[in-house]
Amino acid sequence: LALMPNSWIIRNELGEAYLKAGRHLDAINVYSESARITGDSHHSAETFYILGVIYWKADEKDQSLSSLTKALSLGLTGVKSHIAHSIIADGHKFAGRDLTTDDYIRAININPQDTGAYYYLGNKYYDLGEYLNAFGSYEIASLQHPDHALSHLGKGKSFYHLGNISDAIGSFEQSILRQPDLIEAHYHLG
Repeated sequence: LALMPNSWIIRNELGEAYLKAGRHLDAINVYSESARITGDSHHSAETFYILGVIYWKADEKDQSLSSLTKALSLGLTGVKSHIAHSIIADGHKFAGRDLTTDDYIRAININPQDTGAYYYLGNKYYDLGEYLNAFGSYEIASLQHPDHALSHLGKGKSFYHLGNISDAIGSFEQSILRQPDLIEAHYHLG
């Protein structure tokens, strides 16, 4: 760091080492400095995600939700966006507020590549009985992240409720192909 004081990459590697050593406060400080260096660039998305997870584990819910929301707004995608959305939804439930379809649509408007937002939007539509909208959201999530078994499961359940049994079976099979131990997909195949 003495030779390259503005290297966010070195700071992130140091933060990871601190985490592995159980030095969470040091990790938070280093990751926070990394985020300060990179500002609102896409490089900060991963850093804010890591901070969000650390804060969540430390039971600092507000800081966690703030960091994860920031990570998503900066372009966090893939599995980490799913995890971030899951933590954010849990945080809102702890606060007595469920996220709505509008919340996920806002997230998608901020970052159209946010696979997790499409998946969780599909879940909201499914819970509301809006199976065609649910299918559309799961379809986008599965196209953006083809290996996400739960998106294929959601498509299958939506197809089933729309009366398209053959496509439902195909989606359940795709789900199992990606995650062989996914019990719910096996259940739906009967």
